[in-house]
Amino acid sequence: MARSTQHRTTPASRRVLLIIGGFAGLALLGAMLSLDSLRLLGLAVPVLVMLGFAILVNPGLFLAYFVGLRPLVDIAVFFPIGGYTLGTIWGAALLGVLFVYWILYGVRMPMRDTRWLIPTVFVIAYALFTMVGRSGDSFEAISALMKIASWVFLALACEQIASTPDGQRTIVRAGTLMAGLTAAVIAVAISQNQYGAAYYAGGEAYNTMGQGPHGLASMAVVSSAFVWMGAMHSRRRTAYAILAALLGVGIALSFVRTTFLAYALITGWFVLWSLRSKQPRVVFTALAAVAAVVVAVFMFQDAML
Repeated sequence: MARSTQHRTTPASRRVLLIIGGFAGLALLGAMLSLDSLRLLGLAVPVLVMLGFAILVNPGLFLAYFVGLRPLVDIAVFFPIGGYTLGTIWGAALLGVLFVYWILYGVRMPMRDTRWLIPTVFVIAYALFTMVGRSGDSFEAISALMKIASWVFLALACEQIASTPDGQRTIVRAGTLMAGLTAAVIAVAISQNQYGAAYYAGGEAYNTMGQGPHGLASMAVVSSAFVWMGAMHSRRRTAYAILAALLGVGIALSFVRTTFLAYALITGWFVLWSLRSKQPRVVFTALAAVAAVVVAVFMFQDAML
């Protein structure tokens, strides 16, 4: 049986990704430098054109990397553009990318079993209970529905993409890209004193258009799962473990205890797996990553408790 090429990363695909990332970075830099709307539009148009081309070439691959680039948006997620925020525009773009994926590819690929029915029914039920007979703020209700629907159908799309070996590698690489960018965005927020300590201290010192510590820490937790997957199955375990440790330190410095507990559960699974593997290097790598996070928690325990 011929192996599917729908999610295979070709050199041309990599070049398109680099071009999209370059223009997206320029657009975000322009937003942070407060360029006028016309110049920002000029930077955004090439991104949209290249993204549209990329979706048509390989919808699954570019859906994964589109989501992996999300931390770039969090640098200025609340930046206003035409009455909307940058985060809102990205969310609308995600819905568009998902729509193109399901139309061009998703509906032609059957799910492996009927478990996709449960999240689909959940979205439909949520829409019915939220919208039918509602007398409150409809905009907030629609916004919440779109967020839930987009992430549910994104999870189903990732399940489809990961049904092949090439697709599994794509998902892990995109998740690792998200993890690395999240660690970088957290480092920027800490250097600008716009992260956990400043957030909980309150006052005028905390004034940012970037994502808050809760959002960044949650993204770090989600992306850490992909990093640990890479550490389990890649030859570059040390590099993955270092990234996982950096994410753990960033989560600890957010002072958001629920995210730290979630990270501890994910990391604990990898530690148990490494002990079962009975490979000294793997065990040492896992324990070293955990030790770095424990040190960070110990140093800032008063602020966290």
